[in-house]
Amino acid sequence: MTSMKTIHVLFDSQHGQTMRIAQRIAQPLIAKGATVRVTPLQDYEQLRDLWSADCVILGGSIHDGYHSGPLMAFVERHRRKLEDTPVGFFSVSLSAGGTEGDREEAMGYMERFFEELDWRPAVRSIFAGALRYRQYSWVTRFMMKWIAKKRGIATDTKKNHEYTDWQAVERFVESCWGLACDASPVAEIEPGI
Repeated sequence: MTSMKTIHVLFDSQHGQTMRIAQRIAQPLIAKGATVRVTPLQDYEQLRDLWSADCVILGGSIHDGYHSGPLMAFVERHRRKLEDTPVGFFSVSLSAGGTEGDREEAMGYMERFFEELDWRPAVRSIFAGALRYRQYSWVTRFMMKWIAKKRGIATDTKKNHEYTDWQAVERFVESCWGLACDASPVAEIEPGI
């Protein structure tokens, strides 16, 4: 029997889908008996046991081809601790749900993030995001509709459109659970598409 595991899921979300994925990641881990804390990245300093966790899962969204400044700053500031801790990383992008070329583009954004920070987590994945037209400001709604039209995806702004592959998220969770249990992860890179 596996002893009680502590897992922290930190996320940086601009429009809510990365947060939703982080919350969904927690569910099967809790079902396995883990103590899981899902925390916005800006609140991580409140976590007294962050670096003693059995696994840290870190997630962020991509906008204009880049992860957020706060996510980059967090990894830069804590890179040594992250290297000593089992870490799963997920990146959320509309590109991850598109064509093969779009998915390669999304993987490229994530790989550039790792190269720029000279850091590579044990488990990493990309997940398609969502178009939350109903929550966007009118300016953001207009811009996202323009981007969606260019990419050939939903432009109906009267409703939200979700592209996340939840089965891919479950596979990522299994890999992270393997890290927490000191086992080899199921997959180093899970495309999440």
